Amino acid sequence: MNFWMAYLLFQEEIFYKGKELEEMDVQAVINLRPEVVIVDELAYTNIEGSKNEKRWQDVMDILDAGINVISAVNIQHIESLNEEINITGVEVKERVPDSVFALAMKL
Repeated sequence: MNFWMAYLLFQEEIFYKGKELEEMDVQAVINLRPEVVIVDELAYTNIEGSKNEKRWQDVMDILDAGINVISAVNIQHIESLNEEINITGVEVKERVPDSVFALAMKL
């Protein structure tokens, strides 16, 4: 099986507020065409200037390219569970729409 961990292997440098930061290079993942890629932090907000605002949108691009994705997300970031799970009273702003999970083969 052709298997890659995207963030560790495919990073692009983006300059943001005078600093050089690293982000996942989605196009590099797509160009390599692995069968499966692991992408962590599904609810992550990408650095301003990235193609997509959210990492789950990056995952959608990867899926659209026919590449399987294994990912992780904390349950408080799932849109429909956010209010039920939030016991701290702190608003969780990074949320993943339920429609993304509807595409999942396994949860």
